[in-house]
Amino acid sequence: MIDEKLTEKEIEIIKYLINGYSKKSISKELNESYVKILKQSKNICKKLNAKNLPNAVYIALKNKYIK
Repeated sequence: MIDEKLTEKEIEIIKYLINGYSKKSISKELNESYVKILKQSKNICKKLNAKNLPNAVYIALKNKYIK
């Protein structure tokens, strides 16, 4: 169950993770600080009630939050 709706940026981060990007690579691709990507990653986990980021990606795919 999702606590809150994912933002467009969080969905974009999940899509990058699905495609094998690391958090550091995502920060370069999106021209954002690594710390900001870390914070958004933690928010994704919290919103999806995931134990970690790979689990969050699994939940997002399983529940079709990513189109």
